[in-house]
Amino acid sequence: YIHSLQYNFIGKEYFKPDKRMPLQRVMYIAKNIIKDSLPIKCLEATMLAIYLTRDIEGLTRLPLRFGTTVQGHVYWHIVLAVCYKAKWGALGLS
Repeated sequence: YIHSLQYNFIGKEYFKPDKRMPLQRVMYIAKNIIKDSLPIKCLEATMLAIYLTRDIEGLTRLPLRFGTTVQGHVYWHIVLAVCYKAKWGALGLS
């Protein structure tokens, strides 16, 4: 399933994510992402990662926001940093 997800290059938002929304709404959007399998951007991917890791006990999750600059234009990204048994990683699209 996860390999079928694609980055949304066309600019149209299929989901209305907001990084300030309550967890219940994040879970609802993540379920719709799974159901609809439409292209997503980094915030939707982070929400999906939160949903898919919700039942892993002992997992620390931390949203990580960072910017990159390409030809003078700043692009903002967000991924889900995860720590399990002292090992760190990240989930998301960027």
